[in-house]
Amino acid sequence: MKAAHYPTEIADGIFMVGSGRLDRGLNCNPYLLVNNGRGVLIDPGSVLDGEDVLRNVKRLMPLKKIEYVILQHQDPDLCACVPYFEKKGLRARIATSTRASLLIQYYGIRSDYYLVNENKYKLDLDGGRALRFIPAPYLHFPGAFMTYDVRSKALFTSDLFGAFSNTPNLWADAGYMESMKIFHERYMPSNDILRPVMELLLDMEISLIAPQHGSIIRKNVRDYIIALRDLECGTFLNPVIRNIVLAGNYRGLCDQVLKRYYAMFPADEVSGIFAGSAIILDAKTGRIDDFRGVEHEIWDDFFDLVLSKKGVNWLIAAETLVMKFVKSYNIPYPAVYRTVILNAESLHRMLREEIVRLKNGEAHSGQNPGDARDAANINQCTGLNNEKYFLECMNGVIGRALTDGENFAALFIEIDNLIQINNKYGRDAGDETLAHFAYLLKEFKRENDGRSAHMLFKLDGPVFCYYMPHSPAEDAGVMADAIRRLTTRADMFITGITVSVGVVNFSDIDENGKTPSELATLLYDTGRMKVRVARKMGADTVYDKSVFDVRHESAGDIVIADTDRMNVNILKKTFEGMNYRVVACADGAEAMEIIDRENPSLVISEYMLPKMDGLTIRQRMLGSSRLKDIPFVLVSYEKSEQTLQRALALKIRHYFKKPFMLTELTGISKCLMEDRI
Repeated sequence: MKAAHYPTEIADGIFMVGSGRLDRGLNCNPYLLVNNGRGVLIDPGSVLDGEDVLRNVKRLMPLKKIEYVILQHQDPDLCACVPYFEKKGLRARIATSTRASLLIQYYGIRSDYYLVNENKYKLDLDGGRALRFIPAPYLHFPGAFMTYDVRSKALFTSDLFGAFSNTPNLWADAGYMESMKIFHERYMPSNDILRPVMELLLDMEISLIAPQHGSIIRKNVRDYIIALRDLECGTFLNPVIRNIVLAGNYRGLCDQVLKRYYAMFPADEVSGIFAGSAIILDAKTGRIDDFRGVEHEIWDDFFDLVLSKKGVNWLIAAETLVMKFVKSYNIPYPAVYRTVILNAESLHRMLREEIVRLKNGEAHSGQNPGDARDAANINQCTGLNNEKYFLECMNGVIGRALTDGENFAALFIEIDNLIQINNKYGRDAGDETLAHFAYLLKEFKRENDGRSAHMLFKLDGPVFCYYMPHSPAEDAGVMADAIRRLTTRADMFITGITVSVGVVNFSDIDENGKTPSELATLLYDTGRMKVRVARKMGADTVYDKSVFDVRHESAGDIVIADTDRMNVNILKKTFEGMNYRVVACADGAEAMEIIDRENPSLVISEYMLPKMDGLTIRQRMLGSSRLKDIPFVLVSYEKSEQTLQRALALKIRHYFKKPFMLTELTGISKCLMEDRI
């Protein structure tokens, strides 16, 4: 980074003290505020930069003169070097949020904390200089914040306003805007979260923006804020469907990808991809001047060339933009994204799961069998006993109940809006919601069960179970409603949540000569069924009717995954008229989550879906003993010999090419569901 190997004053008493180190397109920018001979160090950096940052700080003042170290979130590239500074003599207070402090402590930091949220989000320094802290929740960490120096009007923004660059400058130049957008599309969860913070900044007087990554913005500051305010970003994009003709057809979209590549890579490398190909670039503008082929084929040919010349990493660099185009213009992914990227992601996930499994096995090898069994029975997100242990426990409970005739109850509790939280705020927020709800249940159990005989479990998906021994049916219903009301009033969640509760009493279960193990499974299935009925009744509901009543609430559940809204609406209306409950979604990842949660009677899926195609959904289902036997119907405009062979290999016996006969599809679907009963 130019002029960044030595301390560089960027505002009144504020210095950039970074090392200039660049790693995979990212640099780290620590800042030192010097005030009346004392210092405030802001986001000092990683262990890779520690020595250089310390050297630059010492050029301005002794380390013992640092009063505060501000850590605006918990990532290692921002604060992992603090223990190294402490060993060299740092005796400062760590100014951070409570949420960040819970994780930062695991770096081994020994200094005292100054929790900004407990000090009215302000820090007053000697001589009247004042710092104000601005919360930036989920950008990209729940406890993230920014720091505003009232005197200089400099805003330190951590990840916000950061950028990728292979040749970064200290000050933002004309190409910085595009690099900044790329960074935020990749790392920020959604515009819904980004927009309110940017609107707050628009009301402030800001002289410069100093991000943790990228370059410092001192000109046209407001333009950068507006750009992020309006930026569609994150994994779960939901843009308005646009007319591709207005964008210049596929050639216009490719031009926008080129613009992105020029912002990230040297211009000669970008232009070299297309040398001698059917795609002719204008030598002056770098845009596509001509395509020697059929117009719509440029969408595939463009990325085929990128893959062949530059490899998968260049495809990944444009992936977020391509995803936005696919959703904005309702067009298919380029062929290489449907094969190389999605297959690579699936393989990566499988390998990651296998590594975790092997590590768990290695970790347990040195323990006694009881310790390993205990670890295997715990849900890591909530700390509660998991579904495996629930079934084992109920096996024993039911065995005793059959002997002594005692009744018991189990409350099956599902968070109604967890998928919406995941989509809007990110998966980390969803996990945090699960953990907070587990805490709420633990506190409820502590206050309502002095004998500690009640038990809590975290089942698959957003479902919990509250087990109550020796409980009559009326007590279980009262407890269920108390939990429902407590959840509605709770303010510990990122957004309000509601729960649906299915109440199962052992007296409801038909024993009919079944073993305790079989009855435990029946108890589980009945509870999940009652929860689904409660949600169908409008959510935020307790359902405690008998099993017979449950089974007559609907003919079955159907999941439809398709981006064709008209097709979804027709099928939904038709099946609902036949008394089926229909859940529809428009991408494969969400479909898989719904299938896992709902355990439906039938899945109807389009082959070409964003995030996960229909065949991958089927492959995942076959890998689950609980989901493998659910009937699966594939529909698509795309039906070739190759896709048909893949479908048959995945045991898909019904593959309809659009447009299909509605009567035929609904008739076969009805038969498939009836055969399963």
